[in-house]
Amino acid sequence: MPPTMECVIPLEVHCDACAERIERRIDCVGGVAHARVEHAEGKAILQYDPSVLGAEQARVVVERVAAAVVHREEPRDCGHEGHAGLWLAAGLWLVGGGLRLAAATPLLFGSIGLADAFLILAAAIGGCPILLAAGRSIWRRRLGISALIAIAAVGAAAIGELFEAASLVVLFGLSEWLEHRAKGRARRMVEGLLDCAPDRVTILRTGRTRVLPVEAIELGQRILIRPGERIGLDGTVEHGRSWVSEAPITGESRPISKSVGDTVYAGSLNGNGALEVVVTRDAGHSAIARIGQLVSEALANRPRIQRAVDRFAKAYTPIIVIGAALVALIPVSMGLPARPWILRALTFLVVSCPCAFVISLPATMAAALSVGARSGLVVKGAEFFERAARTNVVAFDKTGTLTTGRLDVEILPFGGEDPEDLLRLAAALELSSEHPIGKAIMRRAEGMELPKVEDFRAIPGMGVEGTIDGVSYALGKPELLPEFARGSARLGRIEDHMVVLGSANRLLGGFRLSDQVREETAAVVSDLKAMGIRSVMVTGDRPDEAEPRAAQAGIEDVRSDLLPDEKQDVVARLRDGQTVCMVGDGINDAPSLAAADVGIAMGVSAAITAEAGDVVLADGGLRGVPRFIRLARRAMVVTRANMVVALVLKAIVVGLSLAGVTSLALAVVVGDVGATLLVTINAVRLARAKLS
Repeated sequence: MPPTMECVIPLEVHCDACAERIERRIDCVGGVAHARVEHAEGKAILQYDPSVLGAEQARVVVERVAAAVVHREEPRDCGHEGHAGLWLAAGLWLVGGGLRLAAATPLLFGSIGLADAFLILAAAIGGCPILLAAGRSIWRRRLGISALIAIAAVGAAAIGELFEAASLVVLFGLSEWLEHRAKGRARRMVEGLLDCAPDRVTILRTGRTRVLPVEAIELGQRILIRPGERIGLDGTVEHGRSWVSEAPITGESRPISKSVGDTVYAGSLNGNGALEVVVTRDAGHSAIARIGQLVSEALANRPRIQRAVDRFAKAYTPIIVIGAALVALIPVSMGLPARPWILRALTFLVVSCPCAFVISLPATMAAALSVGARSGLVVKGAEFFERAARTNVVAFDKTGTLTTGRLDVEILPFGGEDPEDLLRLAAALELSSEHPIGKAIMRRAEGMELPKVEDFRAIPGMGVEGTIDGVSYALGKPELLPEFARGSARLGRIEDHMVVLGSANRLLGGFRLSDQVREETAAVVSDLKAMGIRSVMVTGDRPDEAEPRAAQAGIEDVRSDLLPDEKQDVVARLRDGQTVCMVGDGINDAPSLAAADVGIAMGVSAAITAEAGDVVLADGGLRGVPRFIRLARRAMVVTRANMVVALVLKAIVVGLSLAGVTSLALAVVVGDVGATLLVTINAVRLARAKLS
């Protein structure tokens, strides 16, 4: 397969149906490997063969296909592209209905003829977009929801039920407006998240300040954050001290103290002090931009249950049309009056429209993603809510996950070596490390001048090696050093929670490391246990270091002394008959995060770990784990409730319509608009929930 390139093209798409058709048509274009249209974000992502298509050609192809689908094929498969016609039709319908009521009421004056004129206008204005969409749908041999409504409206008008016909198109338009509003919440949520970061910042140059767009700022430049301003770019504090609210990023409402050396994120709100910040990420790669990207991708990816609902709706619509035809034809063929049974068939056709059922899942998932983003939970896809809701095992890494990761280091020379020399060598070897042990050694060596390391090599689960001034050194577990393979008299001095430093010929010293369990760990494990979820520690540490920490956390199942690939195997075995979430914070956790049903990464800064995780806890704290699982369970409860409400309500109204108890207009109000409104309100209720 030839190498492909990817480009992102802004694209305004009105509905999911249009997005699917645009994807199918673009995929047929020569040179296009794959196309994905993200309705929630308003963009198309195109993978193409650069030897066949150029970037500008790819953009033109996407825009032309989108224009053909959206503007000429079908403004909206299920209703009105704009709302002006809907509100005009609604006004005419209300006037016509009022005149009819007045004409039928003693002591009031009204004209049936005038009322019918208003109703005909309402039906024509409100029904025109639906008829056009239905015609195109039938021409392509697809029976969409618009076709059901068009058939019912025309049928009602044909038998003289003008009020029913006008009621149908107006109330259906209202139902679609509610659906459009529900879906629009997702896009507004993403846009609101990205709008937290200002588009201009104050840059510092040789004592002068200048305001520039964030896109013009380069890495390493200094920016000034004044009191009360929002931070425009991710960076490290070089000068100053202040309290900063990171609520848009982490969901933590309490301000956090920031001083020299601390990381600050774009979108955070500065407090009472001025900060000088060195930029470490450009605007397109900031933490908040990454969160926005992940959320928008999650909104675009349909979960397994949503795909099942879509397949059901496609098969369901033709069946409903056939069923409605039988409801009308069978009684008439038996000699029963045609008019009432045609009206019942039309009522059956309309009430059986699957709008509320189809919207029940995406509306709920969009609400759950919104709640998660506000609470510092970045979920990469709605499908992970499905999996997390079934979770019965959570596997935790130890260092940096269950513990603080801020290790205290004690230097233990094994001979006459200078402790500072040992620290300098160890820090040089760990200079590029993301592991908590390496970070701890680097903190201890802060301010030291470090020698240059050549031939550096990281050995996963064991340690690091490198050459300094022509001498080969190794730092890590005792097994890493050849001295121990031959047995050493000093072996008795090595404790299991130490790393050792040595050269090819001799052992130089050790570094005793101590770590503390996070203050929230025991409460989180207890919370999970109350939810019926078992906690497991999965760590590379030795048993006598892992087990005391597990006991402090309240974890009984400990799997210790594991290399990264062994962690992955343990997670895979835990998945046998169970749904497993894996929580980790380091690069060595990436394989086990990928092996779990749901991988949960701690924090937004470890790029590889966050990429492997399905969920990112933006605040880097453990409390997000039970919050996420609780949110997932609540979302699935709301989803199932919405589906049940939609189906049961429609079944009741269908039964009443077949019995001739309800009118077409009342059936639409209760079975279609009412069901859609209930589903939307239930989803909005979830969106306004606060996670404890």
